[in-house]
Amino acid sequence: MTISEFTVIEFENDADFSDLSHIPIAYTTDEILEFPINVFVDLEKMSLVKRYDNNREFDNEKYFGESEDKMYMILGNLEFDELVSVPDYVREEIEKDNALDMTNNRSLSL
Repeated sequence: MTISEFTVIEFENDADFSDLSHIPIAYTTDEILEFPINVFVDLEKMSLVKRYDNNREFDNEKYFGESEDKMYMILGNLEFDELVSVPDYVREEIEKDNALDMTNNRSLSL
């Protein structure tokens, strides 16, 4: 399956190739902590990137490099649920980060 085929099946829209470093293929909100999950393909760096909570610190990147076989293995088997799944350790880090932000904001308002 190609990127375009995947986006048409999942979202009934063609893929947007206007920026080859950021081709969006999945977006949702985490059902537990309610943070955004964005998944995109970066054809300039040859990778699949999952961005949690709009924060590069939590990025998960699968590099498929110069190998066409590896690229087709990763991009040819795209599944929405797998693309937007969130590991427990990422949720824990985001929860800690958000708790720290709330603590810092409270101390500023006093």
